[in-house]
Amino acid sequence: MTTLVVGGIFNAVALAGAEFLISKLNNAGYKKYTKNIIKLSKYWRKPKKEKEMNLRNDEQRRREEILSANKDIEELNRDLEELRNFTKLTNDTAQREMPKLGDFYKPSDEMKNMQW
Repeated sequence: MTTLVVGGIFNAVALAGAEFLISKLNNAGYKKYTKNIIKLSKYWRKPKKEKEMNLRNDEQRRREEILSANKDIEELNRDLEELRNFTKLTNDTAQREMPKLGDFYKPSDEMKNMQW
């Protein structure tokens, strides 16, 4: 029976002590804790914004690189088309017989006599 009375007194003292500590934390410690959390949350938010800005900047940079690459590809295709046209023209002229001086100039009899 005494153990029941001692156990009950012990539980009552423990409960009262816990309530006292909680009330002290709520009055002084909890307010400081919440102020510190609010201050820290401002710093926690900045990296998120910076990360978002970095992601947006990276996305914009990649889009510009893609546009630049597409422009380079188009220029290369135009240059290759010009090269094909040039080689086609040179092949056509190579297949034709080139004109000779004899086709346009006929030496006179005097000139033929002077040649050796």
